[in-house]
Parts: sequence; structure tokens; C-alpha cells
Amino acid sequence: MLNEFEDLKITSIETLEPVIKKIESMIRTSKEYRAYIGYCKQNIGLHFTQTWEDIDLVANKISIEMHHNILTLYRLVAIVGTELVLNLQTGEYLLTWDIARAIIDLHLNDEVSIVSLGITDHELVHANLLDIKANNTMVHIGEYKTFIRKYYEYITPEEYKEYIKYGADPDFINQYISKV
Repeated sequence: MLNEFEDLKITSIETLEPVIKKIESMIRTSKEYRAYIGYCKQNIGLHFTQTWEDIDLVANKISIEMHHNILTLYRLVAIVGTELVLNLQTGEYLLTWDIARAIIDLHLNDEVSIVSLGITDHELVHANLLDIKANNTMVHIGEYKTFIRKYYEYITPEEYKEYIKYGADPDFINQYISKV
């Protein structure tokens, strides 16, 4: 798996930051991640999108992309990578695949917030020309409490507010905002 990527050693935050995009790419092209996306479309009901809620895009063979909502994939890699790096002992190192595997596991354990979007809508969201509605039933926030309990100190106050906006328990979130 992922033979086309060179696995680089990470020993510090300084060696992590330049490879975050590479780790994102490793994740997106992995067999496990593609299987997870297929699972979401078939089993979680993410085969509709925010702007096309009444049209089953999968049944109509229209491409759907998964958008990491609240925390982007980049932020997930940065948060988890930072936590893993800071817990290294002297002389230890991580490989880029170690971080990619941890992120894939978060997806498989349903700890990641995602929303399904058509390709054009996804591009518009990234260009800040389309807003994802907070009350959108197509947003799947997952088991966010498990993720926050483990990584709370690396999540920004703005990201915590996004969790609340998309339906997370405000009392739970507020206890972690005060710790940051």
C-alpha cells in the first residue's frame, strides 16, 4: 500500500509541518480511505448533498466528494501529528505513514466530521462561495467527543465554535474551550 510515497522520518514539529500536505495525499489515495468513502455513501446515507437533498446522486451516477467539515483533513493531520510528535521519547521518530494510519483510524472509528458535496459545490465551499448550513442533515459529525477528549489542547477556540454550530453538545464543548 502507498508504495508510490516515500515514508519520511518525523522527529519534531519542524519536520512535521513541511510534510502535512504529503500525508494528506497519502490518506486520500489509500485503499482504506477510498473504502471508507464508499462505506459512507452506502451506509451512513451520505449519497445526498446539501444542495441536492432530494436527488440520490449515487443512484444517478453523479460524483460525490466528502468534505471534512469543522476540521479539515489538513487540520486533522496537524493536530494528530503534533500530539504524536510531542509524545516521542528521545531518539524515537514517526514515519509519515504512522500519522496517515492514525488519521485513517479516526475515520474508521467515526471520529471525523464530514459532509457530502457534489464536485462543483465542494469547489465553491473551498473558495468560500458556498456555506454549509449548520442544520444540514447531510452533515455527519461523528463521535466527536472521543476525538476532543484526546486532542482537545490542539483544537482552536474557533474550531470548537464550529463544533457547536454543527450540533455538538455546547456544555461538553465549553468545558474543553476553557482548557485551551
